[in-house]
Amino acid sequence: MVKRSITEVQTALVNLHQQLVSGEIYLDAIPKIDSLIENVKHESRTPVEIAEPEHHDQQILTNFVSDVQAGQHPQVDAELINVILKFANAKSVTFRRMILVTVESALENNLISTEQLKTLFHHFSQPDILLAHIDQATNQAAFGRSIAVNILRLILIADRSGYFFLTQDDISSFLNVVGLMAILERDTRGFVEGVGWVHLFTGMANLNNELAEHDELVRGNKIFLMATLVEGYKKIEHSFSMGENEDVANFLLKLFQQHQLYQDFFIEQLKVWRSELNSFNPYSKVLWVQLFNYRHLMQSLIIDGNLPEKVMKAIVTD
Repeated sequence: MVKRSITEVQTALVNLHQQLVSGEIYLDAIPKIDSLIENVKHESRTPVEIAEPEHHDQQILTNFVSDVQAGQHPQVDAELINVILKFANAKSVTFRRMILVTVESALENNLISTEQLKTLFHHFSQPDILLAHIDQATNQAAFGRSIAVNILRLILIADRSGYFFLTQDDISSFLNVVGLMAILERDTRGFVEGVGWVHLFTGMANLNNELAEHDELVRGNKIFLMATLVEGYKKIEHSFSMGENEDVANFLLKLFQQHQLYQDFFIEQLKVWRSELNSFNPYSKVLWVQLFNYRHLMQSLIIDGNLPEKVMKAIVTD
């Protein structure tokens, strides 16, 4: 089969999302998403452009956080916003962490304006940022994708907690990018010595977890998030080792508590998943890795006391 570009996959996924929301498709979404994952075209690695901050940029963040911790109320200004936008994918793990601390501090203390939040949201949610170099071999851009996911989760929490600035169109467009990221992301690194956290599947699971709390989402939206994240997880060819399975399980458990429909859909995903595992090649390392990723996710679901009985039965059934 001819491989598809990211643009072609994105178009197909947007259409699938619309069909799920309108009720035109349901279980057919599972093989359609699998096909998109299997047939996306992977590109050769290209240089990652990284703007390195100077001491002055570091000082802007440090001064802001220090003032907040001292009980003062510094306002977020254009210079601070520019530092966040420009240097979010910096090589320095300390600088990237300071950006997250700065955003958290600003939100927790209501020091950032709605317009500034809009600027951050629209910047970090655009495909050029959230999907940067995602179709290429492991590279530095993953750190930029990771911090973008974490910043977006903080913004979503702020929107739900009182800022209330995101529109239905904002959310709908964002869901399409989130779903696309889930089926394209192949970087399974957790913590990288000397460089910091990548942890992208944890980030995506936590982002989905927050999205599931938003009233703007209808059931078709949430099925879309579940389908893309689980199918993306299923197709990963490297082992998860730093709690990603637990974070994906937490997202699923939240949906299971919201409506039986999500339990039913996941059970159907399990049937397809198990049939694939039961017919795999025992001499393939990739398939052994996928088997153990499956087991770890199921174990994370089973040990939770809130797992619905029907889902439990589906998991333990051979």
